[in-house]
Amino acid sequence: MTSLLPHRRALVATVGLALLVLAILLAMGRPPICECGTVKLWHGVVQSSENSQHITDWYSPSHLIHGLLFYFFAWVLWKRLFPAFWPGTAPARSPTRPPKQDNALGGRVGEWAGAARGDGEAGPGQRIGRYALPIAVAFEGFWEVLENTPMIIDRYREVTVSWGYVGDSIVNSMSDIGWMVIGFLLAARMPVAASVVLAIALELFTLAMIRDNLTLNIWMLVWPLESIREWQAMG
Repeated sequence: MTSLLPHRRALVATVGLALLVLAILLAMGRPPICECGTVKLWHGVVQSSENSQHITDWYSPSHLIHGLLFYFFAWVLWKRLFPAFWPGTAPARSPTRPPKQDNALGGRVGEWAGAARGDGEAGPGQRIGRYALPIAVAFEGFWEVLENTPMIIDRYREVTVSWGYVGDSIVNSMSDIGWMVIGFLLAARMPVAASVVLAIALELFTLAMIRDNLTLNIWMLVWPLESIREWQAMG
């Protein structure tokens, strides 16, 4: 399904939102790069002060999965709100009979779904769908800001194996947003089954490599278990 892919204005909005997140992180006093003074393409040591300070690390796959999930949620939302956009979900329309107007909103609904029927320009509903990517960036950016507050940094240090976590550098936060965008665009092009397989594969891979993944990360933040923490520390 490609109906949620961004058009030019949505791409501009995506870049603008990413720059807004960057400005907020700067205003929060987050370091632009690792305080070690270098920028690495890859840093793979979780238990270190350089974790989440460089361009990619073991948690980059989690942000790609964010993109897969954001696209899925947007797809479900728009499919439910505007079913005529999706093949096989719109009711058949007689070529010689105008659509029945059951109420005063009938004309407006028809206008919103017009493009999906192929009888006019894109309606407002479809144009809103094209902004799914910047909306996803807004959610991801909100998390990047929240993640770098003292409350969340301390939470990570208290209940997860990320004892040395000091927050993200801005380079890392921007890279995380970039991985989310990649995941979103991949989901737009791949079959649903392929997206599911990719997400599960990434979760299992990072679990095997560092005994952590997106699922455990959320679990430990919300409902920490000492047994899981001890198991992760053995890795």
